[in-house]
Amino acid sequence: MRSIIFTFILLSLMSCAQLDYNIPTSRLDSPETAGGLGKFDVAIGAASGYDVDLAEAYDFVISGTTAQESVTGPEPLLTFKGNVGLMPRLDIGLQTYPDTSDLLKVKYQFVGGDRSTSGLKVSLQGEFGFGYHEDGTLNTDSKSYTTDLKAKSLGASLNIGYRVNSELLFYLNTVFMEYKVDGVLKDGATVEYDGEQSPEVILVLPGLRLDFDSAYVQIESGYSFLNSSYKENNSDDFTYGLSLGYTF
Repeated sequence: MRSIIFTFILLSLMSCAQLDYNIPTSRLDSPETAGGLGKFDVAIGAASGYDVDLAEAYDFVISGTTAQESVTGPEPLLTFKGNVGLMPRLDIGLQTYPDTSDLLKVKYQFVGGDRSTSGLKVSLQGEFGFGYHEDGTLNTDSKSYTTDLKAKSLGASLNIGYRVNSELLFYLNTVFMEYKVDGVLKDGATVEYDGEQSPEVILVLPGLRLDFDSAYVQIESGYSFLNSSYKENNSDDFTYGLSLGYTF
């Protein structure tokens, strides 16, 4: 009982405003396109990712700021994606993750047919992250902090797979992604942190897809390599992802 009371008091004394964002390390993409004009592929799932903390203002008995980047993860991120066919070999899609830029995707499949055909499948995909903007405030007994963070990204992937039959596809997706992040932390008119970061991530993502008529399950596990703006925060970790999807 005492520990519960102590924890409650501790939490009531502590608050913070953070400059942070996520770097997803799983994509849950296959080498196949949706299959033609007006064909749709939608999915929801959980994917791994890094949480990058650029700076924070805190109020824990005393007030202060920390302006040293830290990277934690991998941790689970909810993801939603949808693709629509423009041509038999060309898709456009959107993938969302929390606390980072949404990804606009353009995929071209230049080897292999649609899901009804077995054999080798190969595709190239461009990924364009845009539009992420987050701000916040923290009022302490003596100070008021504001945060402002903008993030965008650009990348490409090569996805090679083999469909055994109409129910089973194996693939290997390799992704290179670069982020541009601009963050500001202010104490009134005083700037405590104002920085730009350009981390890069390389992903090697083997996976499989199980099709059940129009529904499917996709499982992905691989490895990620994060090149941070600060060498001491470079990281390499296992990745994971699981999604449930539907085609129509």
